[in-house]
Amino acid sequence: MECEVDEEEKDDAVQSSVEIPRKKTGLPPWCIYIAWFLAFSVAFASSFFVVLYSLEWGYKKSEEWFTSFAMSFLQSAFVFEPAKKLPKENKGRLEVARNHREKQIRMNRIIYETLSLLAFVIVLIVVTEVDRDPNAFYLDKSLRGTFVNGMDKVKTAQDFWKWTEAVLLPGVYFNTWYNGAVGKRADRLHLFDTVAYRFQPPRLRQLRVAPGHCKVDSSVKSRKCISGFSWNVQESGDFSEGWRPRGPEDNSTGPWTFRPAYQLKGLPTFGQLATYPGGGYVSIMKKSKMSTMKKLEELKNNTWIDRYTRAVMVEFTVYAEGSNLLSSVNLVFEMNTAGASVPYSTISTYRLFNYEGSRGIVVLVFQMLFVTLLVYVTIREWEKARKGKAKYIQDYWNALEIATIVGGFVAVVMY
Repeated sequence: MECEVDEEEKDDAVQSSVEIPRKKTGLPPWCIYIAWFLAFSVAFASSFFVVLYSLEWGYKKSEEWFTSFAMSFLQSAFVFEPAKKLPKENKGRLEVARNHREKQIRMNRIIYETLSLLAFVIVLIVVTEVDRDPNAFYLDKSLRGTFVNGMDKVKTAQDFWKWTEAVLLPGVYFNTWYNGAVGKRADRLHLFDTVAYRFQPPRLRQLRVAPGHCKVDSSVKSRKCISGFSWNVQESGDFSEGWRPRGPEDNSTGPWTFRPAYQLKGLPTFGQLATYPGGGYVSIMKKSKMSTMKKLEELKNNTWIDRYTRAVMVEFTVYAEGSNLLSSVNLVFEMNTAGASVPYSTISTYRLFNYEGSRGIVVLVFQMLFVTLLVYVTIREWEKARKGKAKYIQDYWNALEIATIVGGFVAVVMY
């Protein structure tokens, strides 16, 4: 009996511990139909009254309103609402992507500038190499072998006159052909090698110093002193033969009359002792060899070269027709204060007509490419300077770019 009583108590305890779910209270199920009816009724009524009002607006205004409504609905349904569901940006990933993109931009800029610089250098090399004719070396060598090799033997004024008779005149004036035939009158413009022509007879140009510009000690004041050459002590007066003072009625011209640089269209000449202006006392040789020999003998007898002479220059220009080369020859004999001669020579050979034949076309094409690249580099550096301002000039490589651009434009203007 006790066991049965215990089992009954346990069953009552289990039933009391289990919660019996209660039914939720609410509207009956059939109320859902009323709710749907009300929703559709409100939507229909709103649409109905909107349509009625639209009839009063007219066709155009109704069309504009409908277009605006449709655009607003489509933007809200397909753009703004979906955009609200997009994941938020990750600042760490954005920073990594930004740094990676900046590195790509810098690398592309470096590659682009490197390729443009390489193209500029290649075009520059081609322009400089194609513009030089290999035959210029042989013409220069021939002229130096004829006129320059014997200049080192000239030590005094007497040596200079001997050099003109033994070297200058035989080299400048043509006598006979290789077969011994005497040259005609038209052949007088040839040099001795019969290859090059003289544009005009050579000329002698002398630079002198004026007396009275040499300062000496009082103990040796009785001795005669002559200064070295400088532009402020240059002699520019007119004289008679033998460097005698010219009278008021003497209007003669020639090697005793000073001619300034603008009349001779001359440029300064660089020597070993000084730099000489483009003017001076000029004696132009004759067309024939015999006439020139007489004129040189006259200058020698009248002491055209004396203690006040500081430089005598032999200047002439030759043209090699077969190779289209022009050579400007300047043979300088400088005189120091002791009266000794210091020879110096300059021979510049270059092509007279650059755009002849297939080689000329290549030169023209690459010169145009050079100008195009130069303009491009100028615009690029201008943009960099405009953005960088003062910091741009402080960079060494930018200063080098500016120097390159300036040198390029100078080359275009000069050549």
